Amino acid sequence: QFNKLLEELSKDYPEIIFAAGQDFSWNSVSSKITYTLPKNTAHQNKHANKLLHELAHCLLKHSNYKSDAELLHIESSAWELAKKLCKTYKISFNTKEQNESLASYIEWASSRSRCPKCTKNGLQTMQTAFVCPNCSNS
Repeated sequence: QFNKLLEELSKDYPEIIFAAGQDFSWNSVSSKITYTLPKNTAHQNKHANKLLHELAHCLLKHSNYKSDAELLHIESSAWELAKKLCKTYKISFNTKEQNESLASYIEWASSRSRCPKCTKNGLQTMQTAFVCPNCSNS
């Protein structure tokens, strides 16, 4: 299933480089989607969904983001398009994979904004800066 999908995508999108690697990612500068190969047949669907998610980033022209909220929006929109791409390529959409992926981004964003002084969540002022509305720590 995964190898067949990879062949189809390579034909349908010759302008995109598909390369095996350590993780799934989209690089807008090099027009390259990196993917990991499934270890066994049980992981084929999960990997196919992740590959289509990265393709969705490409098709949506995602390149960078300025805030954690924007990143969450980008990830969510890529999963929505991946769901449509699954239908196109006759791949079963893996809702569990989508939910786990989005939950990991939400947890990451929440932990980044947590104030080390009072543990309340702060407001993002720049890509790597936060201010706490509770105690004014930044």
